[in-house]
Amino acid sequence: MDISLLNKYIRNECSQDELEEVLRWFREEAGTAKGEQLMRESWEQIQEKEDQAEVDFEGLLDRLHHQINLDETQPEKKTDRPLRQLIWRGLSRAAAILFIPALALLLWTYGRGELLFNGQSAVAEWMEISTPSGSKTNFNLPDGTVVWLNHGSTLKYPRRFKPGSREVELAGEAYFEVRSDTKNPFKVISGQLNVVAVGTEFNVLAYPEDTTLEVTLVEGRVDIRQMLRDGARTLYQMQPDEHLVFQKQARKLIPSKVSSDKYIAWKSGRLIFENDPIDEVLNRLGRWFNVDIELEARALSNYTFTATFGPETLPQVLELMELASPITYEIIPGEPQADGSYSKTKVLISKK
Repeated sequence: MDISLLNKYIRNECSQDELEEVLRWFREEAGTAKGEQLMRESWEQIQEKEDQAEVDFEGLLDRLHHQINLDETQPEKKTDRPLRQLIWRGLSRAAAILFIPALALLLWTYGRGELLFNGQSAVAEWMEISTPSGSKTNFNLPDGTVVWLNHGSTLKYPRRFKPGSREVELAGEAYFEVRSDTKNPFKVISGQLNVVAVGTEFNVLAYPEDTTLEVTLVEGRVDIRQMLRDGARTLYQMQPDEHLVFQKQARKLIPSKVSSDKYIAWKSGRLIFENDPIDEVLNRLGRWFNVDIELEARALSNYTFTATFGPETLPQVLELMELASPITYEIIPGEPQADGSYSKTKVLISKK
């Protein structure tokens, strides 16, 4: 396959025959040194000729969904484990740049039984979609529920929901538009708590490394439940425009009435801060820009910050923060590693 065909695929301009040729190439050649070089050259050409924002990822996903549906009706096209490993090996470097929203779905197309994600084996009949740091995506679950998955997050869900239950497992942050089905409650399992709904819209912030778990309800109603040995216990019933913070160590629930826009603005590419502690601000900025941010001056720990950021770059955000608050910063670029990748950029925050 030549580079022009791969570029057409990235721009979602392939005919059906060309799409089949590209998918065949992924199966048979993407994992070779020549295949990896072709993907690198393709990305360089795309960067030179057009803005990444102009790549039609939504259309690309539609094509992949179509291919998935075809495979569902043709079980004889199952692939074996070595083939899936070959696909992962070939895509792992380039996909984070070129196919972030489509990567998991592409693996889904070619993995009908045991799936591989980040080098780990997932349980058969379960799907797992992950977004690398610095990216986000949205997709539909088997029941029609729409999910937006934020930076560095993972969602696991069954390929087909069983009657009486719609369970998913979340590590990270996600926004759910749950399709109404009163007979089959929708349950988000996140660490110590379960969020249960039948048809509503809500946001769950549940990164495993955080000390809190947060739920924001936009409309409808959700129940916050805790699993015990003798069954589930409802701890709280949330109402629209309510934000709930669960302190993991203290096992304490703190509800409050809010404007939900602050907590779901990330879907539209915005970060909103309203009198938030600087530690929380830096934590969210670090995830947003995929950098490590260290607060060197602990005297700033009690400082709060109010701002809205949208298309700004990291240096622009830091400059605005420096103008509006008593901080100064230093950006330390990432360094090349032995495998050709770069370590994370680091930002040091000090007091003026």
